[in-house]
Amino acid sequence: MKKNIFVLTALLFFSSIFAQTNTTVAVSDEVYQILSNAEMRGLCSTLATVRPYTEKYILAKLDEILTNLENLEGARNSYKSATEYEVVAREKERFVRNYEKGFKGDWRTLGFRVDGGWGKIPVSLEFNNSISGFISDGVYSEGGNYFGYEIFDNVSFKGDIGKYVSYSASGYFGFTKMPLEKMGNYDIGYWWYDKVKEGEDDDYKDFAAPFDKNDAEIYKNIRRVNSFRNRSYLPYAFSKYWGGNVWHLGNMNAGGLEDWCGVDSFAFGINAEIHASFFDNRLELGAARIRREWAAMDEGASLIMNAKARPFFAFDVSVHLFPFLSLSGLTGFLEFPNQNFINGDAWPDTDSRYFQNVFSIGQLDLDFKYFHFDFGSTVVWPRRFDITYSMPLIDKVMHQDVIGDYDNLALFFDLKFRYPKVGSLWFSFYLDEMPEMNPVTVAKNMFSLDRYMFALQAGAKVNLPFLPFATLSFRYTKIEPYCYTHHSINYTPWYAHYLSESYVNNGESLGYYLPPNSDEFFVRLEARPSKFSMAALQYQLVRHGADFGSRQVDGSSLYSELPPSARGSMKKYFLKDGAYEWTNIVALQGSYDFKQFAVPVVLSCTLGFVYTFYTDTDSALGEKGSYHRIDTDEYKKTAGFIFTLGFTLFGR
Repeated sequence: MKKNIFVLTALLFFSSIFAQTNTTVAVSDEVYQILSNAEMRGLCSTLATVRPYTEKYILAKLDEILTNLENLEGARNSYKSATEYEVVAREKERFVRNYEKGFKGDWRTLGFRVDGGWGKIPVSLEFNNSISGFISDGVYSEGGNYFGYEIFDNVSFKGDIGKYVSYSASGYFGFTKMPLEKMGNYDIGYWWYDKVKEGEDDDYKDFAAPFDKNDAEIYKNIRRVNSFRNRSYLPYAFSKYWGGNVWHLGNMNAGGLEDWCGVDSFAFGINAEIHASFFDNRLELGAARIRREWAAMDEGASLIMNAKARPFFAFDVSVHLFPFLSLSGLTGFLEFPNQNFINGDAWPDTDSRYFQNVFSIGQLDLDFKYFHFDFGSTVVWPRRFDITYSMPLIDKVMHQDVIGDYDNLALFFDLKFRYPKVGSLWFSFYLDEMPEMNPVTVAKNMFSLDRYMFALQAGAKVNLPFLPFATLSFRYTKIEPYCYTHHSINYTPWYAHYLSESYVNNGESLGYYLPPNSDEFFVRLEARPSKFSMAALQYQLVRHGADFGSRQVDGSSLYSELPPSARGSMKKYFLKDGAYEWTNIVALQGSYDFKQFAVPVVLSCTLGFVYTFYTDTDSALGEKGSYHRIDTDEYKKTAGFIFTLGFTLFGR
């Protein structure tokens, strides 16, 4: 049976001469988990750490996996190997197009394809349509019920221009609602944004934190942002699908665009890409507005550019010089938060005035059978004509030294050790800011001073026998206070007003999905019982400094700004310097593809339990104390069940 599947998929591949192959596959696609598991098992060569991958790259890896599975001894009689072969064969069939030259439709994707040519250059156009979304409901112990949903129609056009260049464009529109619970507000400071009358001294610009909340004259000038919780969805799991603004259904007019879909709303967006691949995927060039993940040692685990980060338009290049050595670079335009409902009057003007940033990253990978190492640098910088940051061969941090200290620089590296058929271990480090490089001083102050802003992660993933594509993974992640934040700057080249340079895009972190001053214990068990199904059990414990209320902890929000005059002496005492939120999350997840019954529907389901409580100390804010559990009107413990049902109709 497996050989028949192999022959069928091979024929599908070779018959699709003009197939779409050079555009990338969304980082949320399930094929990445299958490839990662196969790499860990030694069923394919090592995978690139710059995602997304092109269809051509994925098809080559799937072929490699199929060949190795076919050669396994006893595969015919093993439920595990037979199912894994069917899973991989099905994935390959999803990506292969069996269109004859000319016009042909496909009811499974509500699509059709047209092939033609510009002289000797073959071109193609493929149209697809799908409907996707979810409904999600959270019921909580204090009596709250929060219902949210998304339903979008997705229209896409894509095709090839010759052998090396492909393009795609997808527009989506639909309806959504995602109610949020307001927890309170968070103090972000007043030293940067206050308007000062002409000729008046800026008394607050260099004020040393912590501030005296009893001083009414000072406290009234503090800037604040609102803090919300999404109760309809699992904590830290939701990232909005739509882009830009929404129209509330009760106010659909030219001036009715809103910042959030707290009520029934009409939403829309667009993604697009042009991607070229040359020399058998050794050189790749792209321009796209898509989601990306770089330097991830596991799916969704990157500290640098995470798969959950919002999409943005960027130019990128990857050069695979040798099988063990590659160099990648990207420069793109970040999108402003567009969340005035959160920011309130934190800034004297609109969001777009303060968020006019470009993002650049360069990464070097060394990859061998048992060992992986990558390192690189990133920069968030105001839009100006400074193309040197776009050069992957020039380090961003060193370049800032020759142009002036204007920008938000960071360094990162990852180490990973693999043992085929068993599993992998990794360590990731993201360095946002470190004022000194003396090893003795760093070791002394790294975990005690706020000025040392970094994120770290240690993880492991092992292969489990008997079940198809079964894995058990664990990781611990720590995001220090003020990590991913940056103080706003004024009078940079080309700009005469304040600009925010935080490590964010469209209001969400470019890096890990946790806010600053947090840590996470993450455990996940996953398997694929059949070629049409997936099941997983996941547990998370997230501890986070309170970003609202009277016992809020400084440096606990993406909007936090480290005070300039006090930053050298401000200390951090994780869990021991104010109120902390402890969130326990248990999630049972599954999905099933009904295409085996000739029904073009994929359903996914998540049943989650969330239990949250708070701890506090008896010491003053910013000082060390022993923490204990609390349950007050301000910081209440809560328990809730969340049910989410997702669907994709007519998807590929």
